[in-house]
Amino acid sequence: MDDAEHSASIFARRIQLPIRDRTRRSPIRHSFAAVAFYVDGVARIDQRGMWMLESGDVLVVPAGESHRSVDARRTDMWGVGIYVPCLAAERSAALLDPFERVREGASPVIRIPSARHPFLESLFNELSAISATRRSADAVSESLLTLIVSEVTQAAAWSTDAASL
Repeated sequence: MDDAEHSASIFARRIQLPIRDRTRRSPIRHSFAAVAFYVDGVARIDQRGMWMLESGDVLVVPAGESHRSVDARRTDMWGVGIYVPCLAAERSAALLDPFERVREGASPVIRIPSARHPFLESLFNELSAISATRRSADAVSESLLTLIVSEVTQAAAWSTDAASL
């Protein structure tokens, strides 16, 4: 997902990488906050340390945070991008909590319990379908995003001493 790709304040899409992809030599930053839910495959991500992500993991990337994919194998994931300034201020505090925790030093990788995978994937799928047809966030998009962030928050230990690779 890159900045020029979307004009909606909340957008989602499925990302499937080839069998083996060593994608980025240098870190990237984007103006939107992102949540990536790994459905299948394995990826090694450099974001304030090296992290191995696999099926069931979520990566939280605050807007402007430097990160890069070091290695990915048959990666299948859902990604959501959020242009934070476009969200209604009074409703956005809870949505932004995971990004603020990561910015303050919490682990950017959260393991989602396997029983919750189908539900979480269905939320990403619905948000993707909506964001493909609408240019701006509406109540439905924000509601789906709220449910996604709630799943991540419930699964997170928010430990600042989580071990990276």
